[in-house]
Amino acid sequence: MAFAIETVRELCAVAEEVRTHGRLWNGNKPDGSLVTTMDFLGTLIATQRLEEKYPGASLWSEEDGRVLRQFPGSARKSVADAVHHFAPRAYTNRLERWIHATPAVVSPSYWGLDPIDVTAEYVRGGAYSVNFFYVENGI
Repeated sequence: MAFAIETVRELCAVAEEVRTHGRLWNGNKPDGSLVTTMDFLGTLIATQRLEEKYPGASLWSEEDGRVLRQFPGSARKSVADAVHHFAPRAYTNRLERWIHATPAVVSPSYWGLDPIDVTAEYVRGGAYSVNFFYVENGI
């Protein structure tokens, strides 16, 4: 529980920094839904934190490297710039590897993440949520 709370606090702090300091790129995924720099940055941060705390843990995220690969190079550069600015530690070296990685196989026990829920409100400066959860044995 403490790990999840600490991770959500970090994601919220970074989300506000990204939104406040004007590094918020946004675009539409193929299904038409909105996605932002913070969606990808949040997934990258959660992935790295899980690797540090629970090596081998599975993470299912609404946004991952496969989604980011669908966008033009300018979008990937915006995400890379945000990573370098807001999360300069291990995330910087991991970005390109993460973009091209095969997603983890979701087992009966896994972590789940929606880094920015209610994305349109986040972009407008309104309320949003960070959803980070653990499913154990399918429950």
